[in-house]
Amino acid sequence: MTAKDPYAAPETSVDQGDAANPYAAPEVAATVERKAYSLGQVVCGTFFGSLFCTAFMVRNNYKAFGKNAAATKGFWLLFVCGIVVTVGSMFIPGNFGGTIVALVSLFVMSNWYTSHMQRDFKVYTRTKGRRVSNWWVFGLILLCLVCLMGAAMAIAIVFHMAGVNLAD
Repeated sequence: MTAKDPYAAPETSVDQGDAANPYAAPEVAATVERKAYSLGQVVCGTFFGSLFCTAFMVRNNYKAFGKNAAATKGFWLLFVCGIVVTVGSMFIPGNFGGTIVALVSLFVMSNWYTSHMQRDFKVYTRTKGRRVSNWWVFGLILLCLVCLMGAAMAIAIVFHMAGVNLAD
């Protein structure tokens, strides 16, 4: 508002957007920033959670880095790999199948993160981004474990109701 025109729009330093299209999306700098997961957090989520937990972390990181296509591809690739690895680990004899799968997944994800995301994460945290809280990672791990246990219990109940003995 100026002294000459009391009905004029107020002068402000905030970007008012595109005058031709007032419904245009805001600039990237004006959007809410996402927090990214570090290498240690992704490895922790892979080992204690599963590849499902890692899929959510990788998706969030790629979206934070502005790579939406890679976020979608990475999420679905890790989600399908998580299903294949989880089902495949059930056929490993003995009680050490889960440990072997967790260690191999940890090693693979550590190398993959280092080669594909480490540079982007360093640039992101140096310029504008922040890292996710470790408590958030802990909660995500617990959520993934509860969902996996719920799915395992649902499968066991369905097979039990069908009269199939899974112990054989």
